[in-house]
Amino acid sequence: MNSCYHLFVDTCNKYCYVALYNTTKKIDEIKLITNKNVTDLITISIKKLITKNKVKFEKIGAIYLNIGPGSFTGEKVGVVICKAWSIIFPKIKIYTINSLYLQAITLPAISIIGAKSNKYYLAIYDLEKTIIKPCLVDQKTKNNLVKKYKNFNYYFENFGNGYNSFLQKKNKFKLTNIDKLEPLYLKNPI
Repeated sequence: MNSCYHLFVDTCNKYCYVALYNTTKKIDEIKLITNKNVTDLITISIKKLITKNKVKFEKIGAIYLNIGPGSFTGEKVGVVICKAWSIIFPKIKIYTINSLYLQAITLPAISIIGAKSNKYYLAIYDLEKTIIKPCLVDQKTKNNLVKKYKNFNYYFENFGNGYNSFLQKKNKFKLTNIDKLEPLYLKNPI
């Protein structure tokens, strides 16, 4: 498979985001606000992006996927897209990253995403290691950790800037076996 294009797919938050890259730069992107319609938006967006840029589906060599935490349905949709794509194109490579690391532009960082019901997804990253892996915390725990790590860069629902750092973080995505590809669920659906 001679493939030189990559897709970045993020369906984990309030946006449905898909970007088409060649090996060195972004070619095009689609970013739409979701309203409980991420399943419809993602398939239409991918097809529109690929068709508009005259790229054949089989020329996509890799998908870079945000696996969450975030929207329960959104996390699942991204994984399903990758699994379906790998059935049709078995040589495609799937790379994954979590939302919290993706939005942490500059390390060291404390990265937080609202999880509703006064809960938060949180992770803390130092320059070379993860101090606290992605987890679900309450308001009090979040506040205490923010105070404790007050000298760290602070990122809260920094989705737009996370997209801009894709090429910067591309080498931090992990190659993932399709059989082991799962969303990063940290709480039960509401």
